[in-house]
Amino acid sequence: MSGISEVGKFQHPIKLIAIVLLWFFSLYTAFHVIKNFEKTSIAETSRPALFEEKTVIQMDTDSPDITQRKLHNWRDISVDPCQDFYKAVCGKYNEHTLVKGPRLKKKTMVLMNLVQEMMRKMADIGWTDFGFFGIFVHFSPEVRIAKTVPSFTDAQSIGEEFLGFAANNGIELDQEVLKKDAEDMMKLTSEILEFNDPPQGLGPLQAERISSIDIEKIIKALMNPSRDQKTWEKIRSRIVVDQISYFFNKTHNLETIIQKTSKRTLANFLALQIINVIHDDPVGTYSTFVDDCAATTVLTFPLAALRIFVRNHFDKENLQIASEMVEDIRESLLETFEESTWLQDETKKGAIKKLKMMKKVIGYPEEFEAPGALDAFFVPLNLSDSDSYFMTVIKTAKFKMQLHLDFVASLLPIKSIFGYVGANASYRPLENLLTINVAFLDDPFFDSTYPKYAKIASIGGVVGHEIGHGFDSIGRKLDENGQEFDWWTPENSEEFTDRAQCLADQYSNYDDPDFGRNLNGNWTIREIAADIIGVNVSWRTYQKVDFAKEPSIFGFEDERPDKLFFHLTALNWCRGQETNSLAAQKRQVHPTSSFRVNGVFSNMKSFGEAFNCPVGSPMNPEKKCELF
Repeated sequence: MSGISEVGKFQHPIKLIAIVLLWFFSLYTAFHVIKNFEKTSIAETSRPALFEEKTVIQMDTDSPDITQRKLHNWRDISVDPCQDFYKAVCGKYNEHTLVKGPRLKKKTMVLMNLVQEMMRKMADIGWTDFGFFGIFVHFSPEVRIAKTVPSFTDAQSIGEEFLGFAANNGIELDQEVLKKDAEDMMKLTSEILEFNDPPQGLGPLQAERISSIDIEKIIKALMNPSRDQKTWEKIRSRIVVDQISYFFNKTHNLETIIQKTSKRTLANFLALQIINVIHDDPVGTYSTFVDDCAATTVLTFPLAALRIFVRNHFDKENLQIASEMVEDIRESLLETFEESTWLQDETKKGAIKKLKMMKKVIGYPEEFEAPGALDAFFVPLNLSDSDSYFMTVIKTAKFKMQLHLDFVASLLPIKSIFGYVGANASYRPLENLLTINVAFLDDPFFDSTYPKYAKIASIGGVVGHEIGHGFDSIGRKLDENGQEFDWWTPENSEEFTDRAQCLADQYSNYDDPDFGRNLNGNWTIREIAADIIGVNVSWRTYQKVDFAKEPSIFGFEDERPDKLFFHLTALNWCRGQETNSLAAQKRQVHPTSSFRVNGVFSNMKSFGEAFNCPVGSPMNPEKKCELF
């Protein structure tokens, strides 16, 4: 072999990871199991009644994690709720779980295990990095072209990469040629790294600036081949590029670099990019959730996993109930804005307009309800038992990009990502869009059989939290369309900053049971603000319930409704023993679970009244922080 680029002549370079060929082959089987599972008539899984339709709810000892058991088993009755409400509610949580981290993560793991029932092996690897730039799909939706950074930093590391590859594949390399090739590649890399100016926004790609690369041809090659020219036109109008000198400088840019670089060096550069991708985490970034197989299956086929879960493990009645609850919570926040004593009329008008125009996706789009709705999108993925690991990787990666482009072309209602599968809710500020995932609208957080007050207290705070992100320190600077627009009066903007700082200081001074007074409220202020908004609007919504018409919870028949609200809401933040280091926690944008209960509730006058906490006690301080 005369040089590095000769590796392209070998038909099976993936010998490097031959030990996982058999493992990855099962991805083909996994796909067919998913596809055929959708077509099979399967009886709905029986769901134990979590709340019986009668005055008093009896405990169903065969059903784990039902609300009454959580209330009984997780609490520590030896703790004064006015001193530490989080510990009073969650003090014995560790005795009833083996899962590290918060409860939302536990539910996500449960969902992955349901997928794992149907398959044992799978894998996921793929890339959209073309060496000089990457193609990414955003939620806007749009296709964004951005500069990527080479993953190697010096000629020696480049040489070692190829030497290691060659040694694992029985290839002999000419050391002198290798050295020269590595030096040439490093010169190219250095020139690319010189372009380090930040993007000045996004704009249309000027094809003539990168005439050596046919962007249209690349994107069309990534598309579903069954799509026609009309679909391409939809995507074409939604292609944007980072406004940086790397693409747009008139005299020195990506095009001039390509033109002056030898074909050999360009080929070697791209080959090394591929080798690095193969070396990098082939089992997926979420592999630590359960075993690698279940995690990677969900990552590879998130929409298929979601559809199977909905069809066989989900009470669809929950969707409409949750949708109505979102509207109730939206109305409560609207009332909060209207009744605010410090928001001026101009600011109130902007806040109310944004709130009313906030879009929502509850569970999953209606289009997915029809049998076989996803089948057409899976047709392009044609895996064969004769495919090598490398070929399976290529096919799977291309298929994932096809789904992303179908989303950009408005053919697929949501983007095919893991974010819609986990037990969570989210808010996308650039779209002014609230999303509540199916797994979150399920036992143990939510169920159609729960009393109305329990539904509100269980997830109302989280729903209100996500809506509240539209009005946190960043969200408030965007309008109803997700565009930057200052709809705040100067006086109100200053007042909001002062009120938010009160919350930030409170967290910075909070004596956390795991980390002490070492946390930074300015780093987590957006999440704290959203928590305050969420719990307050959930409480307002909760107070509108006619409790005389609702069943009680066994063992809590005499519990006052106000106390029960805080108990049920706090359950969401019960978590296993803290495993983060202080340094790691300081990088977390969310406050600690303890503060999300004690810190947030202590700012609510209603909590102190519910538990008759003395003024000045930890859960009823004299100074309280409020937003709206």
